[in-house]
Amino acid sequence: MTFPLRSFEQIFTDICGAGYETGFTVIPEFPLTFAHPKIAASTKKPDVAWLATLGAAREEDIPPHRVVAVFEVEGFDAPESSAVYHSTVYPAVWQMYMGHFPCFVPLYSMARHRPEYGADVGAINRGLSNWQGVAARHGNVFQVCDGRVRDWLHSAVRDATALAKEWRDTTRIEK
Repeated sequence: MTFPLRSFEQIFTDICGAGYETGFTVIPEFPLTFAHPKIAASTKKPDVAWLATLGAAREEDIPPHRVVAVFEVEGFDAPESSAVYHSTVYPAVWQMYMGHFPCFVPLYSMARHRPEYGADVGAINRGLSNWQGVAARHGNVFQVCDGRVRDWLHSAVRDATALAKEWRDTTRIEK
């Protein structure tokens, strides 16, 4: 079964594929710890994380690594509270990890289990615009991406590759 570009499944698959092709360790639901006075949870698990590693990752452990990109795949009509949560949590995660990495939020507009989901292009565009507005009001902590296209994925690869190179170069110097 193939999935259209705008479905959660295809977006997730494309993110994983691009990460693997670029040489990253790709981990769904990778636990990121954080501390925030207004949030009881202390772990955030993005849908997908790309890690740059020093050495090959094995199933039982991950070698020294740096998170270079995370992805939160959301529906175009996901509640505003989800966007606010991402905007609140990721700065706390960056503080815990002592470094910034990009967060991409591609919005899917097709759901196999909901046949009419995404049938209204105007609603999709309004949802995309709403998420972009919430992100902007909260400092653009994450980049809202239109799941119907893949230009954002090329940007993610470029940004993550540069971050990985910088980390590896710095890590080698400190050895």
